[in-house]
Amino acid sequence: MYPASPTVSSNDIPVMIQKLKSANLSSSQADIVYSFETFYGKKGFLTEKQYQLLQKFAAEFSQEKLDADAVWRSNFTDEMRNHFNIICSYYKTTGYFTSIVREWEKDNTYIPSEQQYQKICQNTYAKKLIEAHKSPTIFDNGDLVSLRSTFSTNSMRLPAEGGKIQRGYPKAPLFIIDNKVLRDDLYRYCKVFSMIDPEYVVLIREKDLKKYKPGK
Repeated sequence: MYPASPTVSSNDIPVMIQKLKSANLSSSQADIVYSFETFYGKKGFLTEKQYQLLQKFAAEFSQEKLDADAVWRSNFTDEMRNHFNIICSYYKTTGYFTSIVREWEKDNTYIPSEQQYQKICQNTYAKKLIEAHKSPTIFDNGDLVSLRSTFSTNSMRLPAEGGKIQRGYPKAPLFIIDNKVLRDDLYRYCKVFSMIDPEYVVLIREKDLKKYKPGK
């Protein structure tokens, strides 16, 4: 015989349940609290794990926590909203942070908790992605550029309308059609065509381009 699971019959159980029933719980949280209420009503106790989860919910929806969340929401700036939109747009294609992204997709006015925002928008990768969106462009549309010596064909991508990457490097000078193309990675691209072969239109990472200087 296995030993029985530890149980808790503390007097604060019905108090926490009643407070949580009037809290703004998610549907899954509300179902769990209801199951705890039913179980406690029949048994007069909760298992230790049930009690620990109930305590967690109670702390999450305490008045102190709700007041702190209200301050956070009132201080959620347009810049933070813009950052959140950038990052959620990226992560919706990756399978990461799915619960946060799902709420954002359902409601474009959704404000994440402070912890959620820090987790999704302030990790190292997210900061680099935001920088790629916000930092000033190096080139203007219409500029003539050439490839840096560090360029490789791995730095080229096809534009959204498709096409075909030809053999060899696109020959300089290259004409910039669009100086800021953002894809599903950290890099910013320029859409260019070769002045020698105008039908050769590709995306090249901004960092792999330099101003064109004739004769060099």
